[in-house]
Amino acid sequence: MSEEELALLTGYIREYAGLVFTGPQEYLFHRRVKKRIDANKLQSAREYYHFIRFDPKRGEEMRELINLITVNETYFFRETPQMAMFKDELLPSLKEKNRREKTVRIWSAACSNGAEPYSIAVLIRESGLFEGGDWRVELYGTDINAEAVQAARLGLYTANAFRGVDESIREKHFSQKEPGVWELDPGIRQMVHFSLLNLYNPAQIKLMRNMDVILCRNVMIYFDAEGKKRVGEHLYGALRPLGCLVIGQSESLFKVTTLYNMTPMGNVLVYQRPAAVED
Repeated sequence: MSEEELALLTGYIREYAGLVFTGPQEYLFHRRVKKRIDANKLQSAREYYHFIRFDPKRGEEMRELINLITVNETYFFRETPQMAMFKDELLPSLKEKNRREKTVRIWSAACSNGAEPYSIAVLIRESGLFEGGDWRVELYGTDINAEAVQAARLGLYTANAFRGVDESIREKHFSQKEPGVWELDPGIRQMVHFSLLNLYNPAQIKLMRNMDVILCRNVMIYFDAEGKKRVGEHLYGALRPLGCLVIGQSESLFKVTTLYNMTPMGNVLVYQRPAAVED
């Protein structure tokens, strides 16, 4: 693949999904694009570029390519301090703040195989905070990777998804379907609504509104500065006033956007949409 061909492909992927591939990621990008070139029996990266731009089957092929180049490595209760904050600080505050409308809306904005939104569902179930009293808890999980979304809906996991998780959690909320594979309790699974969504696409983001909490963890690292700003603004628009954005512990929106207030919750900083300004 020539430098010109690489620039064409990476430029289009960035335009489509905001994803940037540098350093070691560039080598993996080369290899995975080559797989799709071969699968479509094309002769060059330039020919593949024209295929994903103009062919009638370009939408289907872009889904295949995105499935191949996006990483979906995650596990239950990842980043323990944030999970503790969610359990001890955020859920009780949501019950108090939303006590009149009795509705809570939470969005896992890059849900991968579903471990993140299902972890939140388990915390909500175990808290008992929203049982009875006509409470409605809406949990959404979205991802750009169609294969990941399908896997999330199935709720089947291997031992790798439980690393660092207390064994009692697995025993309580999962059943062993076959050796080495555990199935999530159907009641927990039904708490989360999954769909395909591209965070870089403003028309798709407009479908998500009035969220109390958005989790978009360990995703910003795949965007450049402009991409982070764009996604940060999209997520801001999806939050209700005083809603919270939780990003990865190693990530920051410092010098990216000034839209949010940084608010401490427990030992974690969250990005909060300011209160609505009254006329």
